[in-house]
Amino acid sequence: MALVKCKECGQEVSQKAGSCPKCGAPIEKKTSLLTWIVAISAGVWLIGYLGNLSNSPTGTSSKSSTSSSSKGTTEIYKLEEIACIGYTSYTVWYALYISQLDQSGNNPYINQPPDAAYLLVNLTVRNNDTKARTIAPFKLIDENGSEYETSSKAWLMDGHIGTLSSLNPGVEKKGHIVFDVPRGKHYKLVISGGYWSADKALVDLGL
Repeated sequence: MALVKCKECGQEVSQKAGSCPKCGAPIEKKTSLLTWIVAISAGVWLIGYLGNLSNSPTGTSSKSSTSSSSKGTTEIYKLEEIACIGYTSYTVWYALYISQLDQSGNNPYINQPPDAAYLLVNLTVRNNDTKARTIAPFKLIDENGSEYETSSKAWLMDGHIGTLSSLNPGVEKKGHIVFDVPRGKHYKLVISGGYWSADKALVDLGL
């Protein structure tokens, strides 16, 4: 038990006592070193916490800002612009609706009519990597966020770029891809850096 001297009469009194038993003077309690350390640490933490609050007024607005920033990183290219994404570069030359697929022969199982409308996209794809790469699949996205895959009916067209086509390093291929989609929507082509790349961008088809 720690003892302290009474400032009034000099009597040794327990530090826990509220007053001196001899003269009745109040006993001044000493603050331990551990208490001071805890108090200072809590003060430093509180200052840092308040500083973070001033930089980000609410958790909701901070999250919303990050989400907006994330969406803003997706670049949108125009026709005839070169888009370098990952190890692949793309140039979309034009996009137009066609009434039928230009495929040889009269086989009805080959020359099938569209379910909606055929949209042909003409582009050049280049492999900028140091080894052969397979061209990643393409897709369209409209103004409502709906996604569309390429049509499987166009694989026999001359110049068709298939999803399993492979390009050697430094080699480019010019051709087209075809979608079977409704008319009257604002489409963007989604392009990626390749199968092993998370990088993506959009090309506004100007329709």
